Amino acid sequence: YYYCKVSNSRDSAKSKEAQLVVVGRQLEGPRIHKSPKSLEIEEGKTVRLVCHASGSGRVQFEWTQNGMLCAGPLSPHETTPEGFQVGCLVIENADPRHEGKYQCIVRDQHECADR
Repeated sequence: YYYCKVSNSRDSAKSKEAQLVVVGRQLEGPRIHKSPKSLEIEEGKTVRLVCHASGSGRVQFEWTQNGMLCAGPLSPHETTPEGFQVGCLVIENADPRHEGKYQCIVRDQHECADR
């Protein structure tokens, strides 16, 4: 319980008590708001696969190519005007070995989402 106490050189007074209850926030797992789009590009060009997500705190983006975790240059963390975090996989000098199905995996401190 909380209360307010005031005093001066002559006397003091105390307010009625107030109770404060803090209810735990429902933690929502990560959520993907925009998935990467299918693309067709010319060999030798650069492509950026983009994923927008939200979660509890800063999210981590991972990418798979044909179901296998792929390493590649990731662009610095950006944020959309709506407040979503942006993850980009950058493929430079694309060639046939880059063809396949790509998937964005998003993790936050609690859970994981993919699309």
